[in-house]
Amino acid sequence: MTKPPFSAIIPVMKKLSEEHKRKIGEANRGKKRPYLAERNKSLWMRKKVSASKLGKKRPDISGKNHYRWNGGISIKQGRKTIFKPNHPFASNHGYVLVYRLIIEKHIGRYLKPEEIIHHKDEDRTNNNIENLQIMTNSEHISHHMKKRWKDPEYRKKMIKYNKLRPRDPKTGKLISHNSPLKSLAKII
Repeated sequence: MTKPPFSAIIPVMKKLSEEHKRKIGEANRGKKRPYLAERNKSLWMRKKVSASKLGKKRPDISGKNHYRWNGGISIKQGRKTIFKPNHPFASNHGYVLVYRLIIEKHIGRYLKPEEIIHHKDEDRTNNNIENLQIMTNSEHISHHMKKRWKDPEYRKKMIKYNKLRPRDPKTGKLISHNSPLKSLAKII
């Protein structure tokens, strides 16, 4: 038995005029289209999942009722955090760094937004009160930069980097990356 030609199985579609397309659209407006049900179902599921992430929690399986709940303790980037959603500096998920809580309990107040905790031995997991020190962000950066400048390899690398950076021909000062003189430095 021979197969029928392809054009006999699937009729060739004629190009529709704009007028005809408009009439079809008006006739179908407001009607349910069952052939789109599967596509719309997957779209609905995506919307449902994203809505659940926007704070609509399921109390039967969230928090202490979840099978992976470990008392609200989590370790992120080597830092231990505890679930304290009412803390003024809690993350969006309600977690606070443990060393912040330790130092706050020690000094008897919340830390200010500009205060940073420095680990003296640079071990993030060592949260002993003797190892923690309150600093401002600028103090913390300068402390670590002074330490780096004592390293001869780091010093050589930074001196070489600064020699390669463009300088203002008149003053000899370094030109910042967003400076209007940047284009001038490229030419020179």
